[in-house]
Amino acid sequence: MLHGFAQSGPMFEQKTAFIRDEICRALSVVSIREARDPRFTFVEAPFALTRDALPSFDLDGAKQQCGYETPDAYTWWHLTGKTPPFLYNGLDVSLSSIANTILKQGPFDGIIGFSQGAAFAAMVASLLEHGRKDSFDKAETLGGMPYPSAFVTGTSVIQPPLKFVVAMSGFAGTGVPPYQAFYHPKIATPSLHLLGASDNFIKSAMSQKLLDAFVEPKVLVHQGGHVVPQAEHLEESVELSHFLKFVL
Repeated sequence: MLHGFAQSGPMFEQKTAFIRDEICRALSVVSIREARDPRFTFVEAPFALTRDALPSFDLDGAKQQCGYETPDAYTWWHLTGKTPPFLYNGLDVSLSSIANTILKQGPFDGIIGFSQGAAFAAMVASLLEHGRKDSFDKAETLGGMPYPSAFVTGTSVIQPPLKFVVAMSGFAGTGVPPYQAFYHPKIATPSLHLLGASDNFIKSAMSQKLLDAFVEPKVLVHQGGHVVPQAEHLEESVELSHFLKFVL
């Protein structure tokens, strides 16, 4: 479970209660075939934000941190560069943190992220796919980033490919040359993308870049904005439960 920019693990745990309930319901259906006990791990990004680094606009609760002397707010990376495409400074540190979590608490069935965490979740899912290391090795000869060593133990990737990705208000760095191996070939992990119809932060063009990076992405548009969708946003939708039942 990967929180968004300027959020934290505990904040994301509070905001994803509805999503986690849906996963538990889906598991209750498949448990006829296989006894399973759902476990959710909330990883916190490694870079703490100071109060003056917080956004002036609200990112699903992040603005409330502005009133705290020491905000409980974190980021998975810092953007560098004066003009697009921006590089993700600290991405290697965050990937090592995720790899360490997988080694200690995994393997995991899937990954769920919001906003920056959704972009990061897609990258993690990509790294765990069969053949992805070969893609990175080829891209590295052309200036791409190397495959993260933290994701390899011995001669194998640290865990099998994930069964699903749920990306909420996600985006992708598909136009950043060093990161092309994350997205080419396309990410084959089954994915569900939850997009807010009134999201004024992650525009549809940004979301489309992430959709285009996946093979057969499933899309669910809710009536909220740049938020982790709650029951009132999805109360008439069955796509989420259908997707979870299919992949689990």
